[in-house]
Amino acid sequence: MGSKSVSVRAVIARYVTLWPRNTFAVGARPTLGALENGGRGGAGRRFFSCTTASMPNERPVAKQTISLRSLLYHAIQAAELGGLEVRAVRDSGDLGTRSKSICFNPVTLGDQRSHLAMKGTLKQAFPFLTVISEEDDHCLNSVVVELDAANQVAPSCPPLAFRALVPADEVVSVRDVTVWIDPLDGTQEFTDGQYDYVTTMVGIAVKGKPVAGVIHLPFSAGETYWAWNGHGISPSLRSLKAHSREADQRSSQIIRLAMSKNPFRAGTILRFARKAFEDQEFELVPMGGAGYKFVQMLLGNVDAYLHVTRNIKKWDTCAGHGIVSSLHGRVTGLQGEEMDYTAPEDYKQDCSIQTGFIGALRDHDSLLTGCRRAG
Repeated sequence: MGSKSVSVRAVIARYVTLWPRNTFAVGARPTLGALENGGRGGAGRRFFSCTTASMPNERPVAKQTISLRSLLYHAIQAAELGGLEVRAVRDSGDLGTRSKSICFNPVTLGDQRSHLAMKGTLKQAFPFLTVISEEDDHCLNSVVVELDAANQVAPSCPPLAFRALVPADEVVSVRDVTVWIDPLDGTQEFTDGQYDYVTTMVGIAVKGKPVAGVIHLPFSAGETYWAWNGHGISPSLRSLKAHSREADQRSSQIIRLAMSKNPFRAGTILRFARKAFEDQEFELVPMGGAGYKFVQMLLGNVDAYLHVTRNIKKWDTCAGHGIVSSLHGRVTGLQGEEMDYTAPEDYKQDCSIQTGFIGALRDHDSLLTGCRRAG
């Protein structure tokens, strides 16, 4: 699978022309004095590592509120900044791969640096916000990124260009908001050089329901897809909606289902699909990365995303779920369960989706009927 060539400079230039953003220094290393000073450097700079001093996690007060439009704006910033870090690590030639567990589960410098850039961007703007990242427990303290606090857009007022895309705002209690980030979805594919599968993702949930999502593809022309239910969608998704209406008129009877490309899961998925869709013709399409599968559904390259095991986490799905819901699709458990994205009491144990899921922009009810039958 080939990747479209695009420079990091081109991605930065495209985005800066739309609105001002953080200045981001890849590979920046702070002085010891800067880290001892709460992670703050000179000239408005702030360094982020995995210490509590430089990654604040203040508890919100009872009446603390948050603008969801501003949060979405900073979520887009975070996803794209994370993508720049992932590209920079790839370009460096040293992925720094190690395993999170005895059973090989890779984490790279790309995961860690993207984690710090993304969580740092969000926490710098909203110190009281609950942000849960896949790499909260897997980032080395020696890994540090630099953000320019002086260029941080005020959380209360996103730039005019963004407000034109999202005219209306909504203010809610910050206690009701949980943000799930996946700094590098598709780590195995990243280490294998299959870069098209790689995404960075931010999902926004209010009272447990996914209301908005951002999926950025660092190696696919730097494209970013985002949506907020009832308020706005990215220009790229607006054109896709028109395309999808045309596709509906010429759709075939074959159901194309995105599935894991892991060969050890293929048999389980095939057996489930045969039971669920026994009276329909279907095609299983193996792909890497949860974010990439959601994007392929948005593009109309597959009709649905089927996941039948319990190994997937909420940071893998919240962003895609939020976008699909914003486009009037549905994502549910295989028996119709609603997926709850409320911050769990135990982050280490309660982040899994135990039900499997089926997601689709259209005809979700008929697909769900088959999934219930397969049990």
